[in-house]
Parts: sequence; structure tokens; C-alpha cells
Amino acid sequence: DNLCIDVDECSSPTLNDCHQVCNNTEGAYFCSCHHGYRLTSDRRTCTDVNECADRSDQCQQMCNNTEGSFECLCEEGFNYNTTTKLCVPSATTKQVCQYSQCQQDCRTVQNSNNQNTPQCFCDSGYTLDNSDNKSCKSLTLTSALPGAEAGRAVPGTEEAV
Repeated sequence: DNLCIDVDECSSPTLNDCHQVCNNTEGAYFCSCHHGYRLTSDRRTCTDVNECADRSDQCQQMCNNTEGSFECLCEEGFNYNTTTKLCVPSATTKQVCQYSQCQQDCRTVQNSNNQNTPQCFCDSGYTLDNSDNKSCKSLTLTSALPGAEAGRAVPGTEEAV
């Protein structure tokens, strides 16, 4: 009987050229990468996945790519809640924005006297209405826009609804 014995190429770095993880199979091996990395076209080296650029991060406000991972950050006036993974207004922001009447989002900014004042912002896909600096207008046209009538242009857009 001629018996073949598998050589475990992963048992020694001199037997494989994997950058991160070596996976032994019968008669061969293949390379893979740790979470947060992607196998390159040479099928042996790994490169960092930029979760922020890929938008796979699910960060609510800001994303900072790190080697093999990422971290969610919040804009000034917000704190990151590690349980809900959301940016929540700080106590100061809540107090300053309480009576701001912002349609979507309020943040605090420092005025020339170094005092926190409310400033309205709009979610992605909307723009702040300059007439009151509180209302938000959609950047895309939908039939659900308030005041939109068939065949008439919606203020702030260039197409008819």
C-alpha cells in the first residue's frame, strides 16, 4: 500500500507565504485574513478594509478608519452611546436647542462672544431653507413633498413634480 501523508504547510512559515492566516487542506493550503482585512489579488497578502469609504461602518455622523477596524465619532455637541451606537445630544446641546424649532437637527455653535447658540442642520438628502434657517427642503423630488402639485416646480428644485 502506498499511503500519502498530508504535509501541513501551515505548521511552518517556511512552507507557506500567507500574510495573516494559513488554512491547511489535504494536499494544499489557502490564505485568508483577519476581520477588517481583505485578501488581495495575489491571494496571500491582506490589506485593510476601509469601512468608512465602503460605508459599511453604519456610523451615524462620522467615521474614522483604523488599521483592521474603524471607530464611530460624533460631531461637537454630541456624545457616542456605545450601547445604541448612536450620537446623542449632550446636555448642553439639549438645553441650547430646546426652543430652536429646527425641523430636523440642531447643534450648538459658538458665536463671536464664545456663547453656545443653536444652529439648525438637515439630514442627508435635504438642504436648509435659507428663508427661515430652520426648515429643511428635499434635494430629490418625490410626490410626498408638502405643497407639491402635479406639473409644478417645487421651490428649491429644478424639475417639475
